[in-house]
Amino acid sequence: MRLDYKLNVDDGYFIYRVGAIITNDNCVLMIKNENHPYYYSIGGRVNFGETAEDVIIREAHEETNIHFEIDRLAFL
Repeated sequence: MRLDYKLNVDDGYFIYRVGAIITNDNCVLMIKNENHPYYYSIGGRVNFGETAEDVIIREAHEETNIHFEIDRLAFL
């Protein structure tokens, strides 16, 4: 069982999640699933013992079946 970083706070909870900005030919890759009416970047929850980079590589591969390399940190 993997444990992610989820903290309960007074009015809800905080989840440590990371997302990738994947671009190609002036296009940005976004995903959508049938449970949500919006698009979002590939990414996911960070599990204990994982780095943000580990999560991006894992999630990008899970969502696209492509192995990506990280170029740089865009923002926090």
